[in-house]
Amino acid sequence: ESIRFDTVGSGFDTILAVYATNASGVFALIGATDNPNTGYLDSSGGYLESRLNLANVVVGRIYFICVDGYNPGSGAASGPVVLNWNQLVGAPPNNAFGSPIDLVGMQGGVSSRNHNATKENNEPAHAGNAGGHSVWFRWVAPASGDMVIDTMGSTFDTLLAVYTGTSLSGLAATVVAQNDDAVSLDSNGDGVVDTAFIFFSRVAFHVTGGTTYRIAVDGNSAVTGSISLHYYFASTPPANDHFTNAIVLTGAKGQIASSNLGATSQAGEPSHATSAGGRSVWFRWIAPASGQVTFDTFGPHFDSVLAAYTGGALDTLTNVAVNDDVVAGVVELSRLSFAATAGTAYHIAVDGWASPGTNADFNPFKLNWELALMAPTNDLFAHARFLPGNSGTLVTSNNNAVFEQFEPLHGPLSGKSLWFKWTAGHSGGATVNTLGTYFDTLLGVYTGPDFFNLITITNNDDMDSFTNASAATFAAVAGTTYYIAIDGFNPGNGRGAENGVIILNWNQSGPPANDDFANALGLSGAAGSIDGSSREATIEAGEPDRGTLLAASSSWHRWVAPVTGSVTFDTVGSAVDTVLAVYLGNDLPSLFEVGSNDNIDDTIPVLQSRVTFRAVAGQAYQIAVDGARGAEGAFKLNWAPHALLQPSVQGSHLRVTLNVAEAGLYQLQQSTNLVNWTDLQPINASSNAVTIDLGPVTGIPRRFYRVRQ
Repeated sequence: ESIRFDTVGSGFDTILAVYATNASGVFALIGATDNPNTGYLDSSGGYLESRLNLANVVVGRIYFICVDGYNPGSGAASGPVVLNWNQLVGAPPNNAFGSPIDLVGMQGGVSSRNHNATKENNEPAHAGNAGGHSVWFRWVAPASGDMVIDTMGSTFDTLLAVYTGTSLSGLAATVVAQNDDAVSLDSNGDGVVDTAFIFFSRVAFHVTGGTTYRIAVDGNSAVTGSISLHYYFASTPPANDHFTNAIVLTGAKGQIASSNLGATSQAGEPSHATSAGGRSVWFRWIAPASGQVTFDTFGPHFDSVLAAYTGGALDTLTNVAVNDDVVAGVVELSRLSFAATAGTAYHIAVDGWASPGTNADFNPFKLNWELALMAPTNDLFAHARFLPGNSGTLVTSNNNAVFEQFEPLHGPLSGKSLWFKWTAGHSGGATVNTLGTYFDTLLGVYTGPDFFNLITITNNDDMDSFTNASAATFAAVAGTTYYIAIDGFNPGNGRGAENGVIILNWNQSGPPANDDFANALGLSGAAGSIDGSSREATIEAGEPDRGTLLAASSSWHRWVAPVTGSVTFDTVGSAVDTVLAVYLGNDLPSLFEVGSNDNIDDTIPVLQSRVTFRAVAGQAYQIAVDGARGAEGAFKLNWAPHALLQPSVQGSHLRVTLNVAEAGLYQLQQSTNLVNWTDLQPINASSNAVTIDLGPVTGIPRRFYRVRQ
């Protein structure tokens, strides 16, 4: 027969495993599970309990069951362990209305099943569905207050109903609350809710002290399975019901379990996210550093509202950010994000949604927060990282990234996105993927200048059923800039979005956009750095040599000198062996070489290239970067002002001439060993070369010279 083990009712995020000695006498793993109810939105409702089914257990064989705490890398979860087991033989003990399982205390979790259960005569249709395999529970309210019951984590589409009647006859007239699906959708836009999104059941209602409540759990259309039943009761408001009693949150990242059962709304309290609300609780967080921060209620499911404010009293609050649903009417959990300022106190309100004239929702919940400390700059859309060329591979990490306010979902729920931008060099198919990444990624491709004007081109969670990597192919249009988001899958259960090292690959067949001289990429400023690629780059008829080397796999750039002085261009940081050349001229036939270089150092060797020359303000310079001898790969082109100190002997005197791109005061220094330097004289340099006479050569011992600004 089959047997099921689960940890329903445990107070922490569990892992479950079963072991036994096999036929060879070896202690072996039979089965293991973390949290099996995952999908677009974790259907365990954030309880993170574990369930494992063993088929065909052997009579007399000893099985060893291990319960552990999930470890996200920062320490394993721990708490009271509840281990349940149920062999699926015969009808369950609570099959009949007259033999319910008693729910004890103010909160808890109970494991049950409705396999082989039956429906009794005169039993009503629970939640409007005929069902057919019901089981019963009973709870006596210790006082008047708020009660929540749900079947989150069950293995089938449940029905849930609560009654006060003492017999099946006339029971339907005593229904207090009932529910089929926690969230249902209008699938075809006809105004009729007809499709389950979260097919487990949940009811929230007011109870009267001393009253006995009878709870029925059945299967929609008579389906059967394992039941996870959770219940919560509160007769008094939580400690942080009032603004002045806000719970203090500390640190850049954290999670706190809380509840708004019994909560109220204060006089003068604002409406959070346009909700009528009425059951708010408060938290206070002082930003330990400046940066983007995200708060969310991902965990046990309920229709929450979330708001962040600055201000020391209800009547002086300034709204910072608000959110009702992550996905309106579908994912009713909440998430907001804002740019926090170090040392500023923010008040966070969590409320239940309510339309005018209705009661606000209430439930236990988790409040999660994370400040993006040491996150890559492209954590923000506005700082999207440029992807060069037609193709390439980039390695980065989203470990410290967070989600932005109004950012779109890149497939299912997400939460640790990085942004990239790529401009198509020509029209044609383009592919982006995360192959080689070892966590479950999400990928989205967009056009548009900001979140309010983004147009989704495509998105993807898993490229196939065998891998968690994401991939997207789209028809790119020449000259169009595409924004690419890479994120981690987030089940919405409070664990957060997956994160780690990301490998991003992009490819569009054909040469780079600046392959031809006429399409040279403009460079601006006295200093800078850009990424490029020599993949599939070509050479044009009439391209000049690079010194003594023939042109090969060239990309062209154009730079107009902002000032006169010495400047250096190099390809340090490139992944490919480069050749670099600088020219004057406005077309290929008229190009005159200013300087060229293959390797910075042939001995070590340093296969990147460097050219230093004296630039003239307003003069346009043409810069070619080649893959050496046709090499293909990503390169980096850097440029910056250079102070060039050139020695010479003129008429038996030693002179040094200083050329600078940036005017200012420089110090000429000398040394005998390149370790200890002494000041020789200051030089007030301008855009014109400055020459210093150091005296007769015969009277000067061997020295090294340098200048420092």
